[in-house]
Amino acid sequence: MTRRAQSPRPTLAATIASNRKQAAVRRMLIALIAALIGVAALGSAQPYGSGEPNTTPLELRVWQGLDDPTDIAIGARAPDGAWGDLAVVQLPLDDGFSAGGHYRYGQRTLEVPLTTAAPVGVEVWVWQATRVPDLLFVSARGVGGSWELVGTVRVHLDDGIRPDLGYRFGDIRIEVDLPEPQVVTLAGSAMQWGYVDGVGSDARFGGPRQVWVTGLDVDADGSVVLVNYYNSGVRRIAPDGTVTTIAGDNGNGFRDGPADVAQFWGPSDVAIAPDGSIYVADRLNRRIRRVTPDGMVTTVAGTGPSGHAVDVPPRRDGRADEAVIDSPWPIALAPDGDLFFRDGPVIRRLSPSGWVSTFVGGSYGFADGHRRLARFGYVTGIDVDASGNLYVSEINDRVPGEVGRVGIIRKITPNGVVRTLYRDRHPAHRGGLLAEPYGIAVSDGGDIYIASTGCDQIMQLMPNGKLRAIAGTGEAGSFDGPYGTATFNFPSALALAPSGALIVSDQANSTVRAILPGPAGFTTHVPLADDKGLPYLEGVSVTRFAGRAGGSGYSGDGGPADRALFNAPGGIALDRSGGVLVADARNHAIRRISADGTVSTLAGGKGRGSRDGSRSEARFEYPRYVAMTGDGTIYVVDGKDRVRKIALDGTVSTVEWDATGNIHTMEQGPDGSVFISRDGRIWRPDPDGSFAPVGHRFGYMWGLHIADDGSFFFLDDIATNFWVTRFTAAGDVSTVFEDGRGLSGGWFSHRQHRLALGPDGAMYVLDPKYRQVVRISPDGPGAIVVDHEASGMQRFYPNDILVTPDGDLLVSDAWQHVIWRITIGESAGR
Repeated sequence: MTRRAQSPRPTLAATIASNRKQAAVRRMLIALIAALIGVAALGSAQPYGSGEPNTTPLELRVWQGLDDPTDIAIGARAPDGAWGDLAVVQLPLDDGFSAGGHYRYGQRTLEVPLTTAAPVGVEVWVWQATRVPDLLFVSARGVGGSWELVGTVRVHLDDGIRPDLGYRFGDIRIEVDLPEPQVVTLAGSAMQWGYVDGVGSDARFGGPRQVWVTGLDVDADGSVVLVNYYNSGVRRIAPDGTVTTIAGDNGNGFRDGPADVAQFWGPSDVAIAPDGSIYVADRLNRRIRRVTPDGMVTTVAGTGPSGHAVDVPPRRDGRADEAVIDSPWPIALAPDGDLFFRDGPVIRRLSPSGWVSTFVGGSYGFADGHRRLARFGYVTGIDVDASGNLYVSEINDRVPGEVGRVGIIRKITPNGVVRTLYRDRHPAHRGGLLAEPYGIAVSDGGDIYIASTGCDQIMQLMPNGKLRAIAGTGEAGSFDGPYGTATFNFPSALALAPSGALIVSDQANSTVRAILPGPAGFTTHVPLADDKGLPYLEGVSVTRFAGRAGGSGYSGDGGPADRALFNAPGGIALDRSGGVLVADARNHAIRRISADGTVSTLAGGKGRGSRDGSRSEARFEYPRYVAMTGDGTIYVVDGKDRVRKIALDGTVSTVEWDATGNIHTMEQGPDGSVFISRDGRIWRPDPDGSFAPVGHRFGYMWGLHIADDGSFFFLDDIATNFWVTRFTAAGDVSTVFEDGRGLSGGWFSHRQHRLALGPDGAMYVLDPKYRQVVRISPDGPGAIVVDHEASGMQRFYPNDILVTPDGDLLVSDAWQHVIWRITIGESAGR
């Protein structure tokens, strides 16, 4: 807390006298503003927000020493907060005396935490009668606000006494000014999901933690029309925040007809025509639908089929009622009536005459150019300017020379010439500024606004090709308020209102927000979000444990490991005698590196196949994982999710398993058991050939590690979250690490991670997609141990990881055909 010079200070007598008038004046002010808002509602530019004075209630607590009445302290909190949110602050009454000398005073500025906005600064003055020290008055205001809002009120110290602290106290409730809101919530309540129509915060939208499922557009009257993948209806938010359903909400399905009986399935975006018709990207029906102003729903393009996991014919252009559409989203309308939509790696056009054609794009990739020569990654947003130019936001993991997902903005002229306007210098997980852009909006004047979803900011792409932030601190949250203190949580779809307000789907909050422009637009300076990339761990040494760097083949049995040739080594595991087992994938062999470094083949290596038999007769097909039981039996998972077993005499057999779902990993436990993750569960193969489930059913379980106490640690990830979960032998489940950014600027990708725990409790996560090994220390901070940018590691593609008894890491590298030993020094926290 800081003490600040105060000028001018409130006059005690005047503020006491005026305090009696405050309630009546404020009621008149609210009535006047409400009347003005009502008049404005009749005009063409519809405002957003309530129009009431922007204040918040606070509670102040004044403490007075029992032994020394001049010993004064203060505290403050929001009504729903806790006194512990802000420690008690001493307030010496040594700033001066009133004009007549009857009162001494002191002043402090407090930062009070709020639950719906950023902390608010409050200036507090405490006045004490010099002859009657029990007579105390308080003046307060929000920093930069008006003293007239609160006035000066007497504090009666009769709300409690703390003999243990030597104080008594009194509480008062005040109203303080908040900064003028520039970001407001139109509808929904943060982190509350569902499907509920209503007013403002009573409404509910969508489902949790997906960044691409809400699409919206703004009608001519300023109302917002939106759809959500999880909700089967088309809804409207009036400028006063009232949410109604205008079509659908009849369960998932496909049915045209009157709006109140129509069905949608996975609607993901909307575009509003000048006549008020609403076009809907009906994603799982694989169609473009239209809701007419008189409430009829029709199909304007696409033939289906509908639903999840169905066979979809190849995309086909042609008449709208014959065209085959796969996954329409996002969509946008051009001034001439053309409707553009992304469908896989291409952008397609539906003409007003009812013809579907491929406008630009071909296969996935990254290339500018004309029409079919252009290549796109994952297009996440489309908008069209007044001249018919398309602007697209894009996430692309096929940019040459980059590893990871790069944010890109491109412009497409009406004749189909594609040009990149902006490309991040780094992928999202390495601190890219445009981290996973899931929304774009363009004004008629060509101003380009972008949702930097992973950075929780709304940005503008300037004519000089630079990005500037216009709203959001870069930290996840749901605070309304000024541009620079408001917070978002996975902002995605954007649209511009006729008034110039920028409407935002704040996806993880499941709310719809509005960024209100100032007189000159969005001109306030807002700092760009901090670089969220991981640092490198210091004190790391990398040496070659097995294989010849850059060389692949099948040789070296009977010789030292660093002279042997491997071909895309995959799973690795420790055996009972200190050796290392290797699933040599493209050699279709299971090999062993003994404790003295000698290489041998245990089974396979004579071609691809699935034959059982002796070690020399057996065949494997791209073996992926390997593990050894306590009695020396070796289990192998090969490329078609077959579980194979190598007996002590080298005989290979297939273990019959009547189960579905992919096998994600296999690990051995400290007690000699082997565990396999499949179909969201952990399974243990038993000697009799059966498989016993262990514990609960979870989600996608990639990496798996079994600790010495029998606890299971595993990686569980979806597109917007990455967890490390611990499951104890007693059945307790807890999250020990969470990266809530997921693909949107998080540390990790979503591709088959592997996990190992060090003796100090540090977790090592292997990420083949981002080609890195990351250390998560026991207290949470993460750092890159090694990645593809390290010296000599440009082709680094990690496949598996284990921790040796002496604490080193062994990492198999499928592209360089080696196994690396990574030693982490004491200075790095080992």
